[in-house]
Amino acid sequence: MNSPFALLFLAMQERIGAIIDPDTSDPLFAFIDQDYGQLERTISGLPSVSFPCALIDIEDADFDNAGDNTQTATLKISIRVGFAPYSSTSGLTPEEWKLRALAFYEQEQALHLALQGWSPGEVTITEEPLATADLSDTFGHFIRVHTHSERRVDTLRIRHLTYTIGMQDYSTRPVVTMAEVEPDIEDEVI
Repeated sequence: MNSPFALLFLAMQERIGAIIDPDTSDPLFAFIDQDYGQLERTISGLPSVSFPCALIDIEDADFDNAGDNTQTATLKISIRVGFAPYSSTSGLTPEEWKLRALAFYEQEQALHLALQGWSPGEVTITEEPLATADLSDTFGHFIRVHTHSERRVDTLRIRHLTYTIGMQDYSTRPVVTMAEVEPDIEDEVI
């Protein structure tokens, strides 16, 4: 696998999948995938994900030439974090239920702590044979630039987090091969 975008997705999926729920010792996110609109497309009226979910999209990339047929880029990464509704947070709601209903903010913060300032290093590629790819020279560090809640007609709670990350693409740099030259030395006696 050579695509930097595919490798970045795999690294993010691995990183987010490693976030552990401190209350259960289970992974915090039950479903991590690319965002194909799973929260909008429903089967039997329900989204085709498990909750909580993290849906990743490399939303945008702005490229600049860096010389020698290489490029630098700033990527905009979108993560939609979906939560099943729990209960009300009104002033009439008992405190215990209100805290459970607000737990999605804690999960969002755990995701942010895992990504902010993180730079993908090695990522495991699950192709045969099993391999790793080193991304440390390709990507910079994640920086959160925006968050918001999606307004929906259903009862799902969706938070949208946006990060930027720098990228250097050396994949199109010309390959220079040095030819071995054997010296042509003649002994000359004068």
